[in-house]
Amino acid sequence: SKKDELSAKQNQAQQAYNEAQQELEELQNQQSETQSQIDQLQGQSAEVAAQLSGIYTALQEAQRALDERTAAAEQAAQALADKQAEYDASLACCKSQMGAMQLLNGGGSITLLMQARSLYEMLTFAETLRELADHNSAALAQLNAEAEALDTARAEAQAAADEAEAARAAVEAVRAMGLRVALATNPIFPR
Repeated sequence: SKKDELSAKQNQAQQAYNEAQQELEELQNQQSETQSQIDQLQGQSAEVAAQLSGIYTALQEAQRALDERTAAAEQAAQALADKQAEYDASLACCKSQMGAMQLLNGGGSITLLMQARSLYEMLTFAETLRELADHNSAALAQLNAEAEALDTARAEAQAAADEAEAARAAVEAVRAMGLRVALATNPIFPR
């Protein structure tokens, strides 16, 4: 009969509705899981971005340190070269004066005394030689002080070169990890 037919259709409709409702709940559960996974991935992405930011900062710091230490080493090397040239010139002048004093000591002083034209020149000759000796002693003391300063400058230059090499090694170690070193004054990192 018609009533049975309508009941059957109602049951089928109710069953179809229940199935659709169950599918909707499953889809909502899947959507919830997917949203949870998306949130989790976004959190992981933020962590990775923070780690990358730290790595980039460390790389930039290493590159900056390398640049500073390289510049310091170059500056120390230049100062050392300048001081060495000044020292060499002073040493050459002092050697020349010492050679002249040795000539005077080996009989040249008698020749100088014989060239004196007055008693005053003869009497002041010894004073003049003493002044020359004092001047040469002062020049030797200055040369010794400059030699010590050069040794100190060499040690400082070597220390600066060692620091630059250590910074270079740090940068190379970071590069060996497959990362690039870039110096940025206002870095922008992806989020």
